[in-house]
Amino acid sequence: MLQSDVNLERLSGSLMYMKASPMFAGYFTNTHTFNGNIQYRLSKKISVMATYTQDAKNFERDTLLLVSTLTGNTYNMGYSISICRMDLSC
Repeated sequence: MLQSDVNLERLSGSLMYMKASPMFAGYFTNTHTFNGNIQYRLSKKISVMATYTQDAKNFERDTLLLVSTLTGNTYNMGYSISICRMDLSC
């Protein structure tokens, strides 16, 4: 597993990559995962955040009924905008 975090005055972000071989004994057997997020603070009360996740798991061994029929890679992307009201602390 590799992980990196960056925190600057207005910009923060993180990256994480995990790889487990087929010989790894555990839930993450034969898994590749990449996750990254970035947040930019426009002002004290407004920030913008983006997230990206790429996941390839060994679904054949998954014991969750609804997930076990899925195969291949899963990609997720998202963003968030936060605006704080004046009477609340952020």
